[in-house]
Amino acid sequence: MSKKRKLDRVIAVLLGTLATSLELTAATTVMWREEPWLLFGSLVLHIVAGLTCVGAAWFRAPLSQVESDIVLLTAMFVPVFGPMIAWTIPVGDDGRRLAGSSEMLHRVEEDILSSASVYERQIYSGDFDSDLSRELNAMSYYEVLRSGDLDQKRNALRKLAQLGEPRHMRMIKNYFEDPEPELRLCAYLEIDRLRTHRETHIAELRQRIRAAKERAPDPVALAEIEACATELAESLRSYGMSGILDESMARYRLQQALQTANSAHARFPDNWRLALVKSRVYCDLGDYDNAEQALLSLPDAVHDRTSVQLARASLHFHRRQFGEARKIARELDARGQSLPEWLEVLLAGSPEAPASPPSRSTAKPQVPAPQPRIPTQEREPLASS
Repeated sequence: MSKKRKLDRVIAVLLGTLATSLELTAATTVMWREEPWLLFGSLVLHIVAGLTCVGAAWFRAPLSQVESDIVLLTAMFVPVFGPMIAWTIPVGDDGRRLAGSSEMLHRVEEDILSSASVYERQIYSGDFDSDLSRELNAMSYYEVLRSGDLDQKRNALRKLAQLGEPRHMRMIKNYFEDPEPELRLCAYLEIDRLRTHRETHIAELRQRIRAAKERAPDPVALAEIEACATELAESLRSYGMSGILDESMARYRLQQALQTANSAHARFPDNWRLALVKSRVYCDLGDYDNAEQALLSLPDAVHDRTSVQLARASLHFHRRQFGEARKIARELDARGQSLPEWLEVLLAGSPEAPASPPSRSTAKPQVPAPQPRIPTQEREPLASS
């Protein structure tokens, strides 16, 4: 119990005792002598006792208007023992629950903020299992989430949010229905923090585009519109595939990304990054023909770029053309490029050909485009697809 809560209860006891004493004094005065000025004084003491009783009940717990009326009427209309009865009426249950929830939320937020520096990304060695084993003194995050104590599970949820891959988001969302209230709250807070960060960034980009349009056709403003529109399309696509959103909202964000990319590409046809975003979004939505057309529209000068090659490999992967995807993986590996995990598995030639993710009409959008299931222990992905 907090110090403020203890102080409120002490004040409530003092006010309740004062209200009872005033009422007893008023009753004694009336019985002692029936004179007009004494009767008037007793009435004043009775009213003060009733109001004091309401104050005592309020310090016990926040009162609604109905509860205040009940306490006041009981203190006023029940002779002698009215204040004592009114003071003991059970009130403020909802208020206490709300105060308790707010206090717990404040405690969790403070705990998360105080631990933020511990979980900065630059301290990771790159091996997710060994990092978590070192920090939580456990063999892997599977063991932590299965059998760890409350603090270990809470720390694991924070770190999963820091890692930020869709599979990590799914693990956090599993705790939305956990029987432990604090873990449920921590999971909601982590997902909401990530959602707020992305929504804020998207809103800032849109505001910058609106401000730049007011200065058009200034060349500097046009260049800013092009850069912001490109970043906005990429951010919307990344948000839709992040695993943070549910299926319907993820599809909505992907459609927004496609609409933004189409609109900006019509205005800036030489921007190959917009064409690449269109291809990747079409692929995410399961429209492989349009994804291929968008890739074919790219200028020859960018065909060898890593991002373009990865988009081609992703399209081949979705179409179950694993040989073509593996060929691209070998070329990138020979150039010393870092490969995403799904492409590393394909390059290694796993005995079981990875299944192509289902089309967007049946797949949950929070699953990343190419994300094969790995039978061995999971590792931190080297790059997004």
